[in-house]
Amino acid sequence: MDVLVVVLFVPLILSLTNRQSISARFLSSSVVHWLGVISFSIYLVHKLVADMCQPLLVLWLGRHGINHAAFLAGLALIIPSLAISAACFAWIEQPSRRLSRKLLDVNVKRNDQAKTLTEAEALCGVSSSN
Repeated sequence: MDVLVVVLFVPLILSLTNRQSISARFLSSSVVHWLGVISFSIYLVHKLVADMCQPLLVLWLGRHGINHAAFLAGLALIIPSLAISAACFAWIEQPSRRLSRKLLDVNVKRNDQAKTLTEAEALCGVSSSN
């Protein structure tokens, strides 16, 4: 199986060099881009959703005589996982990123100011450490 993946990887990479290829158009689609944007949230959320909801959903489907309950429950949980992941991205991850950028900017400005002050003190022969 690993050999097959390696062998098929080369044509995939070559097909991506042509922007008109099916694989390049698929990977540049807005849906795939959106999934990439929220991928970290999906990674964090999917296991929680599966562990909490899948046993109940499998039980419910089994009681109603539906075959392949585990498979269908897994498919059905994709939508809530994506919805919760999108919400976590919008309400937790993006605000956290903005806050961290703001804090980093403040620290960079403080470091620049401290560096400038130290350089000025050195030029004047004054030391603020005393």
